[in-house]
Amino acid sequence: MNYIEITAQKDDDGRRIDAVLRKVMPSMPLSLLYKNIRTGFIKLNGKKTQTNTRILNGDCICIAEVLYASYKQESTERLPVQNADFITLFKNEHMWIINKPAGITVQKAAKDSISLDQIIKASSDLPKSLSFTPGPLHRLDRNTSGIMCFSQSLKGARWFTEQMKGGGIGKFYLGLAQGLLEHEEEWEDGIEKIEGKQKFHTVKIVEGSTRTRAKPLSQGNLFNKDVTLIEYQIFGGKTHQIRAQSSFHGHPLIGDSAYGGDCTLVPSFFLHANILLFPGNDLGIPLRIRSPLPQNFKNTLEICLPKHDTALIL
Repeated sequence: MNYIEITAQKDDDGRRIDAVLRKVMPSMPLSLLYKNIRTGFIKLNGKKTQTNTRILNGDCICIAEVLYASYKQESTERLPVQNADFITLFKNEHMWIINKPAGITVQKAAKDSISLDQIIKASSDLPKSLSFTPGPLHRLDRNTSGIMCFSQSLKGARWFTEQMKGGGIGKFYLGLAQGLLEHEEEWEDGIEKIEGKQKFHTVKIVEGSTRTRAKPLSQGNLFNKDVTLIEYQIFGGKTHQIRAQSSFHGHPLIGDSAYGGDCTLVPSFFLHANILLFPGNDLGIPLRIRSPLPQNFKNTLEICLPKHDTALIL
């Protein structure tokens, strides 16, 4: 009988062989997986093993060729690296942080679309882990630009998730909003998804405790409409948090038609994930990451805020 040999990587170390195999062959029923381990159609380092055996980095998992062909995970489409229209802000063995361009989704949204997640995976030079797949660690809307973090190791993914849950990461955005925000405000609202069929997947503001701090940086005029460049600091990370809260409190992002923004001024809204502040760590991740603004955002600011302090945004 012919076997396919798969080598365990660092991120597989210490994981049960049955858990790893469920990633390798996700469509195989669990009962059949256990049976094939017991009968030797799946081996570890050329020998029969137990379903609860923990594998080590460098171990060789041997799977009967007929089983692997029937149940293997579909391979991710390999995209040409030249499609990767982004700037790397930081990269090491644990995390890849990029400056996401506006206009592309983080994860695949439609059958024929290309996502940033696909491009990153196609561009990655990491050895393929059996049980861990690098991927996005948070979300940004399609038309939001700026800092986007992708895991490169299981350790990095767990650390980032723990920090996000505990509020250990500071998140700051820049947005161009309608009206004149005169002073810093802190908003505390609930955010709920609106159910039903609609053109946009939007949310509504209700009573709650999702916090956003809005600080005006500069004020100006765009085609005879008052606008404010706002620095938003979010606590948590709800869907459309900034867009919905800013609109609810009287300052929709210009061009954000889903939340009442004026689309006659610009074709789409300007919202940029500008700064992430990380706590001290042993992963080699910098304490502060800042992302440069897209050129079209800069050009618009030059028009509507001719006297703005460039040191605030560049």
